[in-house]
Amino acid sequence: MQKLLKIINHYGVMNQLKYFQSEVFELNEAVIDYQLTKVPVDKLKETHEEKVKHIAEELADVEVMLLQYKEYYKTVFGEEFPSDP
Repeated sequence: MQKLLKIINHYGVMNQLKYFQSEVFELNEAVIDYQLTKVPVDKLKETHEEKVKHIAEELADVEVMLLQYKEYYKTVFGEEFPSDP
């Protein structure tokens, strides 16, 4: 978790927010692409697997960014910041 704090402190909250927005956009694009191009799995199994993998990768990126902000605001607000909203 220290690494996440180091990253957000190095680049700044606003810069990381812009990066976070781009990651969420990429996740949206991956989900939309998957939903719009659904075909029977047996016909394009590789394409299906690639799209599922792409969604998983984008979810992981968004999750890292969320953890970064969570750790940052825990540090800023201390005990005042709820651990489970």
